[in-house]
Amino acid sequence: MSDTKKRPSRASELAALRRSLTVPTAEPTPSAEDIWAHDLLNRASFAQNITNFIRPQREPLVISLHGSWGSGKTFFLRRWVQTLKDDGFPTFYYNAWEDDYAPAPLIPILTKLEETTKGHASRRLRKAALPFLLDVTTGAFKTKTGVDLRQYGFDPSSLLKDDAVFKTYRDHTAHRNDLRKALASLAGSASAEPDRPTVCVIDELDRCRPTFAIELLETTKHVFNVPGLVFLLALNRSELAHSIQSVYGKINADTYLRRFFDVHLDLPTADTVHYTQALVVRFGLDTFLGKLSDLSGHTVHSKDYRNLIDFLPLFWRQLRLSLRDIHHCVTGLALACRNLPVNHFLYPPLLIALLTIRLQSPDLYRSFVSGDITPGKVFDRLDGWVYEPDVREILSNDRLSIGLETIEASLYAVTREVDIEREDDALVQLTQVAKDERPKHPDVLSTKTRADSSRARRVLSRVVARHNKYRSVPLERGGLTHLTELISLVTVSGDTDE
Repeated sequence: MSDTKKRPSRASELAALRRSLTVPTAEPTPSAEDIWAHDLLNRASFAQNITNFIRPQREPLVISLHGSWGSGKTFFLRRWVQTLKDDGFPTFYYNAWEDDYAPAPLIPILTKLEETTKGHASRRLRKAALPFLLDVTTGAFKTKTGVDLRQYGFDPSSLLKDDAVFKTYRDHTAHRNDLRKALASLAGSASAEPDRPTVCVIDELDRCRPTFAIELLETTKHVFNVPGLVFLLALNRSELAHSIQSVYGKINADTYLRRFFDVHLDLPTADTVHYTQALVVRFGLDTFLGKLSDLSGHTVHSKDYRNLIDFLPLFWRQLRLSLRDIHHCVTGLALACRNLPVNHFLYPPLLIALLTIRLQSPDLYRSFVSGDITPGKVFDRLDGWVYEPDVREILSNDRLSIGLETIEASLYAVTREVDIEREDDALVQLTQVAKDERPKHPDVLSTKTRADSSRARRVLSRVVARHNKYRSVPLERGGLTHLTELISLVTVSGDTDE
């Protein structure tokens, strides 16, 4: 009897292949061997530049690092902090958003600082901090809790006796000065090297409650403004400005913020093309679609991948999607692929467009899927996002133009009811414009196409080239249903190849 193992069935191979396509939702932690191993944006050199800038710093310094939401600030900062520690800098990373419920930001920051050193300086800091913290928390008690201590027999008028009000202020000032001396002592003794200040990195400031964010800024400037301490606060400047205006009204928020920062830095602009390409590979979509082609016995899925990698990075760069948005869309793409039957087509440009539309405008996505809006109006919106008037550089790229025309063709194709003759059928209108005829229902088409017969002919040719030959997903709304099920995960395919 032969010992040859029986070849696994296609169904079991497909099941194993699907299990291999994991969705990496957690941010990769810095590797001890190579801190910047997952740095898809090549920001290690920027981190080194900041380190070189702060290394000789002796005077107090507060730096703002601006980056829009989803631009990779946290990824960058966690790795920079680790490089600082490896280089002998006393440092800590603090996510302010995680603690914006605290009665005062001073408490978690002091706790983080105290943890950076041990011995006499640490004990001195703790001893000096407690009276000042008592001042802060007592003064904020009524504001934070709404509890009036008079109901427990406390007489506020007693504070007016024997100059108690002035003594309270003098004590508070003395406690603050003692704390600042202890902080300076800690900063001076924290590092074994004389040329390294203590670096305090505060992240997510713009996501905090407005009052907490303002108090943190004021605390940083008025309490921690001591030699040997460098603060770097990561934020979205425009969002923080909105928070300030929500508290103080229509003030000049930029002028207000300049009071707190000595240096302003901007996170380098991301190369989203490189990032997208690397992220698709990190998700394993290249390997997955290649093996899916092997299982199906034809090259359609390999071609899908080439279409994705050619068009997708250019499209998302032109839309100026954030890194977080790109990650969200690639996650949706991976989930769609994981539930893709072997003999079904992905429609790559249309799938990318639908994922993007759902991200940018969920209402528009739902209206299109339900048939409440024409494909021409959907494309007008999408085209408007791509070519917004304030875009500084319009890409004159053939792949981008071809991809957009392919998306438009697919929008028309998958809204067609094959078994129902309708005079407003999008392909009928497209054919009329392509023949230099006046369409009876021009609003079904996009603004650009109904005014340009040569464009209409190109779009029509892409309908024929892209859709007629894929019998598993016919030229009708069934193709749209197929994609929306993949996107929404309403239909989760089993471990069969049906």
